[in-house]
Amino acid sequence: MDNLLHIYYGDGKGKTTAAVGLAYRCGSRGKRVIFTSFLKSRDSGEFLNAGPFELDSFDFCNKFWNDLTTEEKIQAVADSKNRLLSILENADDYDMIVLDEFLDAIVLGCVEREFAIDVIRKMYKKTEIVITGHNVVEEIFEIADYITEMKKEKHPFDKGISGRCGIEF
Repeated sequence: MDNLLHIYYGDGKGKTTAAVGLAYRCGSRGKRVIFTSFLKSRDSGEFLNAGPFELDSFDFCNKFWNDLTTEEKIQAVADSKNRLLSILENADDYDMIVLDEFLDAIVLGCVEREFAIDVIRKMYKKTEIVITGHNVVEEIFEIADYITEMKKEKHPFDKGISGRCGIEF
């Protein structure tokens, strides 16, 4: 089986949901999947119950990146690097690796750009990779096999409707 790189990106809803669906499908077929998220805590609705895939031991923070103190950002960068190194070291154990919010983590500086690109290049074709985020990271987009843009045309947030438990989180 050829292993490919998937990207779900954009300002629309559904990026993580699409990645969870793909991970669920893969895991339900008996394949080994690890799902990790950057810039989210495990309290996000997608990760409250076990699915047919492994959840990495992430718990970023319950704050937005811009609300973190300098010390918290330094710790988040170190944690992200260690998490990626661990996943890379064990990549051969998985049929699929999902890196949720990874593009945003790179753009914000939570994951060092060159390091992140190097990790993706090392994993590419060895395992199926799924990456989500709002932003474009050209070096990763250039090698991607699937790129799906989630484009917002209309959203309840525009009318002042807050995220709802079980739907947006």
